[in-house]
Amino acid sequence: MTSDVITPLNIGYLRADLRGWYKLPRDHPFANQMAELPMLCYHLRLPGRSVLVDAVAYEFPPGYEDMELPGPYPPPLIERLAAIQAEANEVSDVILTHRHFDHITGLTRRDESSSYVPAFPNARHYLGAGDWQPDEFEKFQNDTLLVVEQHGLLQLVEGPLDLGDGLEILPAPGESPGHQIAHVKAGDTEAYIAGDLYHHRLEFAEPGRNVHWADPVSMRASKAAIGERAAASGADVYFAHIEGPCRVERGGEGLRWRTA
Repeated sequence: MTSDVITPLNIGYLRADLRGWYKLPRDHPFANQMAELPMLCYHLRLPGRSVLVDAVAYEFPPGYEDMELPGPYPPPLIERLAAIQAEANEVSDVILTHRHFDHITGLTRRDESSSYVPAFPNARHYLGAGDWQPDEFEKFQNDTLLVVEQHGLLQLVEGPLDLGDGLEILPAPGESPGHQIAHVKAGDTEAYIAGDLYHHRLEFAEPGRNVHWADPVSMRASKAAIGERAAASGADVYFAHIEGPCRVERGGEGLRWRTA
């Protein structure tokens, strides 16, 4: 299913050690697989608004280099946006699902003096308040989130936030304390852009399986909440590392995810 409201933008693929990510036992079917996962962000075209959910650059900070794959790589985010007539200067809102590098490194660019400046200078940027922990920031977060904040473009989100025009932000902690998702309802389109609520389809098959760094209690509650909402409405659900929209159905043993 395609939508004239939602455009997925794949900025490249990263290497994921599924055994390490999920602490899989040696005999698990995925234990010896190195998966190549997309790095997706999403553009939402709403009346009078140009909205970006996450801002990805194919850049791997120190400590994450083992996730990088050899090129060639797709064009960078700003070029991808221009190709769909969504110029960077016209982006009105940037919703950040969370503060991890593969969701925010496209927030800034280098100017003529090699200083970092906002890539979307006219946009209000929304970050879950639980992820605003400057004392714990790595360099890539100082070069992105901190720069956006210093330019007066950052708004911290404490809970559900209605942005109008059928767009709202919903808290979904677990992947990080401030992880959040976007919910859009416009015309015939209803969808959730759910970031890293799920990382890989094995989580659909094994509902109790989460990446090892997530808070299991919060993640379980957030997954249950979005599952119930999406099943009730029939909305599509998009993720940062799973290609294509997904849907949730009620089955004999509870909720079941499938490709839309």
